[in-house]
Amino acid sequence: MKNGYAGLVAFISSFLALTTVGLFMAVIFKLQILEKNIKENFLVEIVLTPEVNKNEAKSIESAIKTSNYCLQTQLIDKDAAMEVLKANMGNGVADFLEVNPLYHSIQFRLKSVYLSSYHLALISSQIKALKRVAEVNYSDNALLKLERALPVAKIIILITLFTIVFFALLVIFFITRLTLSFDRLKIETLKMFGAERTFIAMPYILRSALVSFLASILALATIIGIGYYLDSSFADLHLQEDFLKYGIYSVILIVFSILFIPLSTIIALIRFLKYE
Repeated sequence: MKNGYAGLVAFISSFLALTTVGLFMAVIFKLQILEKNIKENFLVEIVLTPEVNKNEAKSIESAIKTSNYCLQTQLIDKDAAMEVLKANMGNGVADFLEVNPLYHSIQFRLKSVYLSSYHLALISSQIKALKRVAEVNYSDNALLKLERALPVAKIIILITLFTIVFFALLVIFFITRLTLSFDRLKIETLKMFGAERTFIAMPYILRSALVSFLASILALATIIGIGYYLDSSFADLHLQEDFLKYGIYSVILIVFSILFIPLSTIIALIRFLKYE
């Protein structure tokens, strides 16, 4: 009866600890994707000189698009922009103008690794060196806020993650020791009859390996179920787009649990297997 109770306690505690760690790691993983998306939505605008025609503007856009730092470009045609202006403000606003006062411009987004003051300064210098480029515009204030906020957020998240993982592993370890204490009399009896340490320890190690495998599978099923519910309830999360990466993460969680829980059993057994 005690063995069954001990196994059930070990399974439930391992399941809860792995689920907690897994959910928080999934949140961390999604936050990393969110950080990348924030960086890749930072907009840079290239204003071209007034004499640039549409073909020249397309040529400059092509040069930007093929660069190693560019993620996406959009050419803003001055004639199309004027039509939008007329539609929004009325034809009478621009009727008195003899020529279109707007310029061709190019908007582009950077790859996330290039979003920094240092890289943007270099990129701006390279672009300004191109002919027909009047200026390069981007929000210095927004960039400064990103550079200040993101590292602080990362540190807070990592500290929180390590704290949760530490206490979850501590719970698993102490529950393992507690369940072994139920069999202390049995272990002492086997030691009295001269049983080898390996013979005594192997059933507990195998049991912990089975418990860790079953607990990790159930934890993953719980995490996937929660993820599916959140994805169906909050479509903006786009969780289904990251299924491959979540699959890799799931394998890591299973391997981690299969290695750590039996290891904690071995460490806990050292105390009970000492021969005097």
